[in-house]
Amino acid sequence: MLVRLPMHERIGWHQRIAAAMEASGTGDAEALSLHFEQAGAVDRAAVYAAKAAEEASGALAFQRAAELYARAI
Repeated sequence: MLVRLPMHERIGWHQRIAAAMEASGTGDAEALSLHFEQAGAVDRAAVYAAKAAEEASGALAFQRAAELYARAI
C-alpha cells in the first residue's frame, strides 16, 4: 500500500510506524531497522540492524545475521 503513495508521504508513514513500534517496546528489531531506513533515519536503522543481527546470530541464523550486520555498517 505504501508504494502507491508519493515519496514524501511514504517517508512520513515509515517515520510514524517506526516511532510507534519503538514507543510500544514490542517492535521487532529487523522491522524497526527497515522502517527507520525507509524514513531516512540511517543511524537509527543501523542500531536496530545490529540488534537484529545479534538476535539472528543467537538463533544460529548466521547467513541472516551476516546480511543484517552488512546493513548495519
